Amino acid sequence: MSTVKPLVSVGPPPPPVSLSQPPSPSPAPNPTSPTTGRVNFIAVNLAASDLLHLNSAPKTLIAAPGIGKAIWPLSLICVYKFGTAAFANVGSGILINWAGVTGGDAFAGDATLWALTTDQIENFASVYAKRSLANVENLALVAHDTQDWTTGDGAAVINLTYAVISTK
Repeated sequence: MSTVKPLVSVGPPPPPVSLSQPPSPSPAPNPTSPTTGRVNFIAVNLAASDLLHLNSAPKTLIAAPGIGKAIWPLSLICVYKFGTAAFANVGSGILINWAGVTGGDAFAGDATLWALTTDQIENFASVYAKRSLANVENLALVAHDTQDWTTGDGAAVINLTYAVISTK
């Protein structure tokens, strides 16, 4: 026959719970004002009109964080929702980079994803390891492509984890 031992409590007891007042809710995350030094998350919806014009009108995912700070993307998962027509004349697919910086994108997806006729999910590949501070400090993070797409009506959600780091 086994005996049951009482649980041992370490430390002071928790504070009493008041039933007269509901607990204060945690503040909602604010993607326009992410916290420096902490991992942040944002989900950005891209409509068909955004996807069709990624070259001529890159889509801002995260606004520039301010002088002395930089956005450092950590991971990106794209959820593609097929509409009624696949996208055509897709250049490189969705590329993620800092605004105004050419070449050496931060993340790149598979361009063939956009020609598919079913809903998809893709983990974008990180294609960078280091950057000059001049190419990241106080710059927005944008989605772009090497050309505008010609047809298609699906949509996507870019799920991005990132840190805002001090560059000082």
